[in-house]
Amino acid sequence: VLTGLAAFAAIGLSGRPRKRFRWGTIPEAIMAATLAALVAQPLGMLVQEKFTVSGRPGPLEITGIRLTANPNMVIHRISTRQ
Repeated sequence: VLTGLAAFAAIGLSGRPRKRFRWGTIPEAIMAATLAALVAQPLGMLVQEKFTVSGRPGPLEITGIRLTANPNMVIHRISTRQ
């Protein structure tokens, strides 16, 4: 997502008058996407650390697991109690 947004921004916000697609913006888009790919992994780890659920459930207890099978998928419903 980050690389796509960076390439889009490099092409769309180049500051040149927009009459038609500019082939000169391709190197800028490649550079922006490369830099975004380098930044994406540490940034993704930071976002995951700050905003995802903890892997330590504490006193959580699983009370039941129910399986529902459809032709296209299998659904597991897990009942818990704290």
